Amino acid sequence: LTFDDETNDRTLDFNSDITIGSVGSFSATTTGSITVAGSWINSGTFSPGTGTITFDSTSSGKTINNGSSTFAAVTFNGSGGAWSFLTNKASITRGLTMIAGTLDNATGSANIQVGGNLQCSGTCGTINLTTNKFIYAPAASPRTFGTNVAGTTGWTFNQLAFKNSSLTLSAITVTINGTATGTITVAGQLTVGSASDLGNMIVDNKTTSRSWDVNGDVVIVGSTGILQAGNPTFF
Repeated sequence: LTFDDETNDRTLDFNSDITIGSVGSFSATTTGSITVAGSWINSGTFSPGTGTITFDSTSSGKTINNGSSTFAAVTFNGSGGAWSFLTNKASITRGLTMIAGTLDNATGSANIQVGGNLQCSGTCGTINLTTNKFIYAPAASPRTFGTNVAGTTGWTFNQLAFKNSSLTLSAITVTINGTATGTITVAGQLTVGSASDLGNMIVDNKTTSRSWDVNGDVVIVGSTGILQAGNPTFF
C-alpha cells in the first residue's frame, strides 16, 4: 500500500499515531507540511520529500521509530509534549526546530544526526539527551546552532559532535546562537571535526560568547576541526 502526498502536496494533520507497515510506503509532501499528534512507527518505507514534519502532542512519552528512513525537516511544537527517538539512528537532513516541548531519551536511545539549522522559532523547546550521541552534520555553510530566542532555556547533550558533511573541500562554519542565555551542556565528549571531513569544520562561539558547560573531553580532530571558543564561560 502506497500513501502518496508528494503528487498534490496537501497539508496533512494527523491527530493520532502514524504507522507505516512492513509493506507500506508513505511519500511526503515537498512544499506542504505534515502534523502528527501521536507517535511515529515506521516498519516500511518513508520518502521524506523536502517538507516539514511537526510533532505537536501535549503529552509525554511519544516515540519516533524512523526505521531505515530519514526526515527532511522536523519541528517539535507541543507544550508539555515529550518525544524520544527509539533505537534506529535518526537522520534529519534539512534542520530541526524546537518551539515547545522536550526532545529526550526517556523512552528511546537512538543517535541523532541533524543537518541544516538547529534552533528555535518564536519560543524555545528543550533538548535533554542523557544517552548516546547527537551529531550536528551540515553539508552547507553558514549554519546556526543553539537556542536563538531570548530566555534561559538550556539544551543538554550526552555526547555532541560537529561534522562537515559537504562532499567538497568547502569549509563549513557553524555559529553558536547568542540571543538566549541558557547554557549548552555536554555531559560527555564534545568533538569538533571528523576523520572523514573533506573541508574544515569551524565552530564559532567567539562571535556570540555563548555559555557552555562541557563535562567531558573536548576533542579537535586532525587538521579539519576548528573551535573558536570565545570567552571563559565556554567550559
